[in-house]
Amino acid sequence: MTNDDLNVYIVNFQASEAPGFANGQLSLVHIEGFNLYLRNSQEIAAYWNYIPLLYMVKTKLPARELAIRFRPFLGSRFVVGRIDKQDVDGLLPSAAWDWIYFPHQEKWKPAGGMLPPPGL
Repeated sequence: MTNDDLNVYIVNFQASEAPGFANGQLSLVHIEGFNLYLRNSQEIAAYWNYIPLLYMVKTKLPARELAIRFRPFLGSRFVVGRIDKQDVDGLLPSAAWDWIYFPHQEKWKPAGGMLPPPGL
C-alpha cells in the first residue's frame, strides 16, 4: 500500500445517535471499541482523532464501504467524506497537518486522540 493509493477521509458522527450513548453521554468504552477497530483493521492504514467526535482515516476503501463498516460503531447519524489533500485548510495542531501529508505505507501508532493508549 503506497501513500498514493490512500485516500484521506473525514468521519463525523452525532454522539446521541451512537450505540453506547446513555444518560446524556457517550461511553468511553464504546469509543475505545471504535478505536480498536480502526487500529486492528487491515483496511485502515492510519487514523487520528484530534477533535471530539471527528476522525480522519487513511485507506484504499471508498466512502460507501467505510460507512458500512463504521455504522455498528457510529449509529444512525454520521458522515464519511474524502479530503482533497491539495485543497484542505483549517486550524489544527501542526501534528495533525503532518499526519495528513505523512506517507503511511504501514500501520503505526495513532497520531493522536482523546483517549490515552490502552494500558495507561
